[in-house]
Amino acid sequence: MVKLNDKWGFIDENGKEITTIKYDAVRSFSEGLSVVSLNNKWSFIDKTGKELITFKYDIINDFEEGLAGIKLNDKWSFIDKNGKELIPFKYNFVYNFKEGLAVVQLNNKWSFIDNGGNEIIPFEYDDFEAKFSKGYARVKLKDKWGIIDKYGKVVIEVKYQSVRSFSEGLAGVMLDNKWGFVNEYGSLIIPYEFQDIWSFSDGTAMVLYNDKYIYIDKNGKCIKDCE
Repeated sequence: MVKLNDKWGFIDENGKEITTIKYDAVRSFSEGLSVVSLNNKWSFIDKTGKELITFKYDIINDFEEGLAGIKLNDKWSFIDKNGKELIPFKYNFVYNFKEGLAVVQLNNKWSFIDNGGNEIIPFEYDDFEAKFSKGYARVKLKDKWGIIDKYGKVVIEVKYQSVRSFSEGLAGVMLDNKWGFVNEYGSLIIPYEFQDIWSFSDGTAMVLYNDKYIYIDKNGKCIKDCE
């Protein structure tokens, strides 16, 4: 991408213009398409510089999994690479698709949809992790956190002060200002005794215990920097 006289465009590796240098803003290519702005409206182009839809949207997110969030008149929907709108504009906010699912907000509550536009669960959560990871997402309800799976089933009860994402089958959870770890069935594996925790990698995790950073295994046993 290049800028000239406050306008943006694209050139190839030989310096040849792919597009006219005319856009107010451009983004890097994602899945073969770049989102571009002209006169406060957004469209997207392919790598030949062809504008694939008219400039009518207030915002277009980058494409992920073949779809992008679009905003028009303060409501959100999704669009595919052919310019087809997936669902009516009705959401207050949307995140991009990940693992075939997108987190969406309606009337200050959160749910998620599949790539056919089907709402998987009722809008009941007060906050929601932006994207699913390995089939799980963190959710918040009445100041408490838990984890649900891609079917909407609660796998970690929504009762914790805070939760961390799963790593190597364990998720950090906080109760009474102390951290422990639970497994994918919600069973407590490592007791609540840490001031802070980090994700597991190769079977070990760093934790803060009695104001000291140590390393533990997946049974909670200190294996490094224990003294």
